[in-house]
Amino acid sequence: MNQISRAIIAIAGGVGWVLGHNPEERLNLQREMKSIYDKRSTISANLLPRMRFIVGAFILTMVQRREEFKDGGKKALHDWIDEGPMRPAVTNQQ
Repeated sequence: MNQISRAIIAIAGGVGWVLGHNPEERLNLQREMKSIYDKRSTISANLLPRMRFIVGAFILTMVQRREEFKDGGKKALHDWIDEGPMRPAVTNQQ
């Protein structure tokens, strides 16, 4: 596995952990992001808006919560991820 493939897997996994509210959602988001990245050279106009939404939601969530993790660092982030269902739901509002 090359460095790019490892990075794609890591990004897809991170998106699933941050945006998913339960193990099934996390796995589905991870699979969806991996699938989109696998098709990156042939991304159609139909997939690009969804990919932008998911990545945008991920970035917005992390920026909005940066103060929560400022003092606690990585452990605070991990604790927040472990809370799962306590996070607000992400909706597909494009």
